[in-house]
Amino acid sequence: MDSRKVALLGVSLRGAYAVQVAHAVPEFSAVVSVTAPFDPRLYVDALGDLVRYDVAYAAGVAPSELDRLAPALALTDVAPRLRTPLFVVGAGRDLVVPPQESTRLFRSAGGPKRLLFLPKANHVAFTHLEQWTSAVAAWLAAVLAG
Repeated sequence: MDSRKVALLGVSLRGAYAVQVAHAVPEFSAVVSVTAPFDPRLYVDALGDLVRYDVAYAAGVAPSELDRLAPALALTDVAPRLRTPLFVVGAGRDLVVPPQESTRLFRSAGGPKRLLFLPKANHVAFTHLEQWTSAVAAWLAAVLAG
């Protein structure tokens, strides 16, 4: 498989993972991050129980360990060094990840980047799925075409 023709896409916490992987393996052609946390250290204590359990499950830790894990999830140091083309999708009505996290990721990211901020979308932009997936598909086609 030619990694130069492979893109990563992650939503929510997995969107942060995708950015971290793209940084670690710069041969990927592109990365898409949808409503991902940028710096969860700032709000991990405010997460509701359901979200805490979901994030803990996804990260493979106990909910009580999220405070310890939050620094490892932060993209503050990774994003500026990212050189892989990045497409960020943000949602203005996100009740899980603060909406400004997507703009913080976009502003911080190095390399080529694009932001699609949907002011009326919810977490993972499920309410606007067709809109963001179409935009991402067109962007990926352009990136992969060179």
